[in-house]
Amino acid sequence: MLVSMHVFPGLNYFLGWHQVFWHDQYTTRFVEITEKYVDKIQLVTGAHIHRAEFRAPIDDSGIRIPYLITPSISPVYLNNPSYTLLNLSESSIDINIHSLQLYRYMFSGSQTWTTSNPKDDFKLDLANPISINFDFLTS
Repeated sequence: MLVSMHVFPGLNYFLGWHQVFWHDQYTTRFVEITEKYVDKIQLVTGAHIHRAEFRAPIDDSGIRIPYLITPSISPVYLNNPSYTLLNLSESSIDINIHSLQLYRYMFSGSQTWTTSNPKDDFKLDLANPISINFDFLTS
């Protein structure tokens, strides 16, 4: 099961400031609901912050469900215009993030798109949300 939304629970950090997206009571209720279905939910997706991120919220029982925050096609918040493709099956999720290299387009007119596959690029394992931590960035 995939749970998808535009504004996800959590925080946004951007250029030295932060924003809490949901009121505490709604975040608590959402966590209660997702905990009830933790064995069925493969991934939670959100957007709103215009950047691609992977998050692994920690509760009392540890990291349970991975979050994929998808990037924006708009470059408004200093990001390369991007979109995400998900290929879902009962046993796996394949993620590919496609990004226009905006600096190349602006300076040379070249429409160069890159593709990032988090499983391959960062050894990210969505079946094991503990793999979503700072260590994968340094490996």
